[in-house]
Order: sequence, then structure tokens, then C-alpha cells
Amino acid sequence: MIEVKEGAIFVADAHYASYRPLFKKLIDLIESGEIQTPQLFLMGDVFDLLMGPIKAFTKAEQKIVSQLQTLSQRLEIIYLEGNHDFQLKSIFPDMKIITLKDQPVQALYNGKEGYLAHGDWNEGLLYRIYSLVIRNRFFLYFLHLCDTLLGGKLSLWFRTRMSRKKICHDFEGFESYIVKKFQRKDRYNGWFVEGHYHQGSSFFVDGTFYHNLSAMACNKSYFVVQSSDKVISLVSHTL
Repeated sequence: MIEVKEGAIFVADAHYASYRPLFKKLIDLIESGEIQTPQLFLMGDVFDLLMGPIKAFTKAEQKIVSQLQTLSQRLEIIYLEGNHDFQLKSIFPDMKIITLKDQPVQALYNGKEGYLAHGDWNEGLLYRIYSLVIRNRFFLYFLHLCDTLLGGKLSLWFRTRMSRKKICHDFEGFESYIVKKFQRKDRYNGWFVEGHYHQGSSFFVDGTFYHNLSAMACNKSYFVVQSSDKVISLVSHTL
């Protein structure tokens, strides 16, 4: 079980890339000591595209990838893989990597049990099939081979497409959607924190305190765990 420490920092959906560089500012501040934290939780989609076997994606973000790996040797970093960044263990060997199949992962804060996830768990059948395919290591090696044979044109096409994608939006009926999603699984008691949907809202689902983190890519925010009488309190900070 993961123990969430007081003062831990949570980052969700930064979608870092050369065209969306804010996440590096936070890492620079942590590295320099200007921002202090005992733990860093990367809640998925921290990178716009980062998939271990596709080397062009790692190469494109090599500076911050190396910076994060070095930082993880002195700071506890827990990385929950998202739907834009996965197969990461070979890239970040010193981090605790939580794959989709292990999410939601049980956690403990201030003696109270809860759960953490990126957010794309228990979606519909078509999405689950898509997730299995796109995360398959052999499929990713095949894409890497195609990209190599095409002189990097495939990875460039992916990056160009992602740079044009609108990722900030309101999800009408979001609370009802989450309630129905939870009803399809066993009850998650206590508290539940995830990203993915970019909504930045909190509410109770059948007695569970649910917190959806807003996306750093949309509102420049990260979150700090602070003591309160709530099951978990995540205070938003803006860069």
C-alpha cells in the first residue's frame, strides 16, 4: 500500500511537450529546493506522448526525462501511467510505476484508506480493447520499427496531431458519469483521487470522497497535501 505523506505534491495531466512546457518549471523549482516536498505523485498524462519502446518520444523529451530520473534517485516519485504515457519502467527505473492494470491502487493518508488512479480505469468495452492494444509492448516495438523505417515521420505525425488537440473542456454530466462508473465496480471506501477528465471537482460517491484533479495543462495548477479534518485535502497552487 502506498502511504501519502503530508506535503506531497500531485500533478495531473500536464501533457508536457515542447509546445506545452509548464511542467518543467515545477520540476526545476523542486530540484532547486525552492519548492519542498517529501513525495511527488505524477498522476498520468504528465507527458503528451511518452511510450517506452518508441524511442523517438523519449528522445524528443530527453532533457526533462533525464532530469526526472535523476530527481527520482533522491525524491520518492510515484508515477501512475496514463493513456498518453505508459511502458515507463525502462525510462524511469528508480520510480514506483503503477500501470493501468494495477489502478486504482490502494493508498493510506493520515490513517485513512483511499485510492489513486489516472482515471481511465473501468471504461467501456471498446476503450478497454484499445487500451490493451496500445499498451502492448510488441505493438509499440512495431510502431518504433515503422517510425525508424520512415525516418521519424510517424512519431512526428503523432506529435503534430497532439499539439493541435483541444484538451481543456467542460464535461457536462460529469458527476453522473462518475457515479455510474463506480457502480460498475466494487465499492471504494474512504477517498479517491484521479485525473484524466480535467474537471477539477470534488463530490461524494456512495460515501466515498471523490476528487478529480484539474489539469496542469489547462490551469497551470499542482496540488499539495495538507492536514485537515477531511479524509484528504489537496490544496491547489498555481505556477
